[in-house]
Amino acid sequence: MRAIWPDCKRAARPAGRDDGRGPDDGRRLFGVLMSREPSGGRMPEDRLCRMLAEAGRALGVRVIVFAPDGVREEGGSAVVRGWTLEGGVWSPCVAPAPPVFFDRRFPRAPAELASGLRAVRILQRHGAEPLGRALPGKARVHAALSRCPRLAPLLPPTVVFAPRRLAGLLAAHPAGLFLKPAAGMQGRGAAALRPEPGGDIVRITGRTMRSRPFEARVPADRLAEAAMRLIRGRAYLVQPLLPLRTAADEPFDLRLFAQKDGDGRWAVTGAAVRVGRPGTAASNLHGGGTARPAGAFLAAMLGGRTAERLLARAKRAALLAAREAERAFGRLAEIGADFGVGPDGRLWLLELNGKPGRAIFAEIGDAEGERLAAERTIRYGLRLMAAGAPVRGAPGGPAPGAPRERDDCPLYG
Repeated sequence: MRAIWPDCKRAARPAGRDDGRGPDDGRRLFGVLMSREPSGGRMPEDRLCRMLAEAGRALGVRVIVFAPDGVREEGGSAVVRGWTLEGGVWSPCVAPAPPVFFDRRFPRAPAELASGLRAVRILQRHGAEPLGRALPGKARVHAALSRCPRLAPLLPPTVVFAPRRLAGLLAAHPAGLFLKPAAGMQGRGAAALRPEPGGDIVRITGRTMRSRPFEARVPADRLAEAAMRLIRGRAYLVQPLLPLRTAADEPFDLRLFAQKDGDGRWAVTGAAVRVGRPGTAASNLHGGGTARPAGAFLAAMLGGRTAERLLARAKRAALLAAREAERAFGRLAEIGADFGVGPDGRLWLLELNGKPGRAIFAEIGDAEGERLAAERTIRYGLRLMAAGAPVRGAPGGPAPGAPRERDDCPLYG
């Protein structure tokens, strides 16, 4: 393999203080850690990797994409075997561990999870740090956000699933219930429970953990048993089934993509409405949903001026939620904030995603937003490199020298 640095050594750069520069061209090195190696000449999330590589080139940064199996220790240093984009083609290379890496792992099996954790431990042992941390389970995130008086009214009532409580919850919320994994993503394992007229039968629609759609009708007195078969011992959350559907019975939500910019401040880079298939439980793109421009969709639903006010309020709420999550769980780089919008324009903050996808930009034709999202990722990485090393430990701690961020983000006004 062609090496970015001929000897791949950093003897003159002590671990933890490397600025990522290589002697070949002086460019800093920014890493992207994926769960798997490329297949057929394409990376996992190939479009994202290419956008990051192009943004890095414009900013004097070399982007190297690598998988956990490419991380190893040699002679007291960490080395990564990965790929850089050269002339539109991914070319293999070997390099020292980058000082900052963007963790885009989505492990599909326990072995992939274990391999990824091993790689991250090696990287951090030699001074490399992730761009941001992952969010914990949804129950802990909900609890953290509920402590903010300005966000609490936006959160749906949420409880941990327990079979004995299901009948009482359904009686309290006769429109239905929504079940979702406490540590799920992409709508996998989510299900809607809707009583049919008369209440003796409950219709369950959702997607399996393998993302396959399903539908079942069960007697109300056997609902707990059916729900137990669905969750299979996993931790689940239960919420009221909110009226978040189009006239064509399509589930929809409002996704806001927020991230840190080059100054370390939170900014909303993109917004889209995700619309699921008629009759299904969730709107995620991985489950067959589509994305539409947020402004036009909400204007058709609520009217232009109301839609503008609601979208502005959602953006303020997303930025406040990002800061509250960061305060509770440590430094973050980006989030996807998912909102529900009721027929009357009521706004609900459904959940935060710590590893949001970026497919919404291409889906709605927002090329500028997609470019800006990649640029902000690289610029924030440069900010952390310039600080010497990202702060370890203290939850929510900014990089050394980072400007303090405001906490007083009102939701109205």
